Amino acid sequence: MLRISSSTHLYRTPPTLVSFGLGVSKLHGAIAHALEQQFPDSVETEPETLAHHFTEAGLTDRAIEYWRKAQTSERYYEAELHRLRGELVIMMGKPSEAEVEFQTAFMVARRQQARWWELRAAATLARLWRDDGKVEGARDLLTPVYSWFTEGFDLPDLRDTNTLLDQLGQHPARS
Repeated sequence: MLRISSSTHLYRTPPTLVSFGLGVSKLHGAIAHALEQQFPDSVETEPETLAHHFTEAGLTDRAIEYWRKAQTSERYYEAELHRLRGELVIMMGKPSEAEVEFQTAFMVARRQQARWWELRAAATLARLWRDDGKVEGARDLLTPVYSWFTEGFDLPDLRDTNTLLDQLGQHPARS
C-alpha cells in the first residue's frame, strides 16, 4: 500500500499496481512528483529521497538536481552521492564524466574512512575500468578494499564484489 501523509512517508511498491502494468519506474516517478507537490518541506530536508525516486524513474536531469541538493546538505552520504551521480552520467552516455564521479566517491569515502561507501565506489569504478579493458587497474583498486572486510560476505555488495574479483582473475583469500 502506498500512503503519503504529512507526518509519515511510507513507500512500498503496491503489487497490484506493478502487476497491472504501472511499473516500478513509473511508480517512483509518481512518488517523486507527489512529494514535490504535496510535501515541499521534505524536498528541502530530504532531497536524497527525491533524488532516489527520480533516479529509479530514469529521470536523470531531475535526479542530478536533487543529488546536488543532497550533497550540499548532508556530508555523510557525500561519497555515495558522487557514485550515484556517476551512475546517472553513465546512463547519459558520458563515461569519462562518470569516471570522475566514481573516483571522487572513492576518495571521499577513503578520507571519511567510510569502508562500505569505499567498497561501493571501488566496485563501481572497477566495473567501468573492466569494461574499458583496464582489468589490472580494476583488480589493483578493488582487491585491497575487499580484503579489509572480515565478515558479511553474504551481503549483496560483498557478493557482487566477490563475483567481480573472480571476473578480474584475482580473488583475495578469506579466513
